[in-house]
Amino acid sequence: MPTLGPIHPIALTGADLLNTPARQSLISKIKRLVSATDVVWNRHYLYAIQQFAELAQNLPASEIHHHSEQGGLIDHTLEALHAGVRISHGYILPPNAEPENIGPSADRWRFGAFIAILAHDLGKIVTDLEVVYRAPNTTFQQWFPWYGNLPAGVEYQFRFRKKIENTRLAKTLHEKSGMSLLPRLLTPEATKWLFSDMELVSQLFSTVSHSTFGGHVIAEIVSTADGASVSKNLGANTGKKADHSLAVPLHEKLVVSLRKLVADGDLIRNKPGAALWVTDECTWVVSKATIEAVRAQLLNEGHSGIPKSVVTIFGILKDHECIVATPEGDSVWYAEIDDPAKNWRQKLTFLCFKNEIIWPTSQPDLFDGTVTPIDRKGNPLAEDQPQVKEAIESQVAADKSLESAVSLPCPEPTTVPKKPTKTCKPDGSREGR
Repeated sequence: MPTLGPIHPIALTGADLLNTPARQSLISKIKRLVSATDVVWNRHYLYAIQQFAELAQNLPASEIHHHSEQGGLIDHTLEALHAGVRISHGYILPPNAEPENIGPSADRWRFGAFIAILAHDLGKIVTDLEVVYRAPNTTFQQWFPWYGNLPAGVEYQFRFRKKIENTRLAKTLHEKSGMSLLPRLLTPEATKWLFSDMELVSQLFSTVSHSTFGGHVIAEIVSTADGASVSKNLGANTGKKADHSLAVPLHEKLVVSLRKLVADGDLIRNKPGAALWVTDECTWVVSKATIEAVRAQLLNEGHSGIPKSVVTIFGILKDHECIVATPEGDSVWYAEIDDPAKNWRQKLTFLCFKNEIIWPTSQPDLFDGTVTPIDRKGNPLAEDQPQVKEAIESQVAADKSLESAVSLPCPEPTTVPKKPTKTCKPDGSREGR
């Protein structure tokens, strides 16, 4: 699973960022699907793509999920744009319009969907990512996208911000902030064209800001296009013939899905009834319920070939050393959770993940209590039992050899070190990427 790029990428113009064979190929495909003259394409459509790219730079689309590699935000958005323009031709636009009004307005509505797709993840550079930059022989300063693009030629660094406690709000915060950058994608003429149809403007604004109501057909197009790109990147079955050389191994899909559930706050941790309990070295995951949630998410994303049996999934994770096996070589641990502060104690079955597997780019909050491995009869396993210590600590030496803290040179002194991403490999070894 990819990590962020070089320590100090160089800011480029939008045209330079898009000047790669893969991106130029996608843009050419998009252009062929758009009903516009070369003049209109260059002045409004290509302008919007270049403005988007110059804002996005080589930033990733997510921290631990889809398109998390350097440049992932541009690649994801271009893929979604290509899918969305194609999808929009399957709709009669404007919806519910009189027949004589469909022809003259259809291009305007498809352009509105085009802009909505460009903007749908752009707010992440405002709320999810923290970016600093510096010109030669100067100190780093923080970049706020509201006040202009990164100057071409400066070096920059980025990291993901710590999410706010309200996980439901955190998931939509970047969509709310996307509205603040929407004008940067539009020429004055394009803005005037869109505002000649206030129903379209309403749907555009509702879609970009992720409002509960009001997005209607524009939101449908954006959601479908976004899902197509995400599924393709994560190796889901999109209905097209796949390049099997690029297939994502099942164990990686399982880990990425678990990370997303954790990051989105869908899995509660470190409190009575939680699915995850985080200690100094390991994250203890309630086995059956959590893996069922992982399986359900993968199926919802369009992945095929997901085993029905959670026991089979346990075995896959163990075979690829994504989880720590018990002293007997099994996948599932028995352990007792003791939370003295809440006067809560419970015996449960767990999968034991090294923290670096679940938290590749951040440091999780630790459980202020104890997780004690026990045998099937409920008796604590001796802490000095050699097999237990070996099971929990077998990968520590390998992990330490890969740890190289990379800190973001922020103007403030509160720099947070980052560890390289580690993932499980088919041969059971670990790799920082």
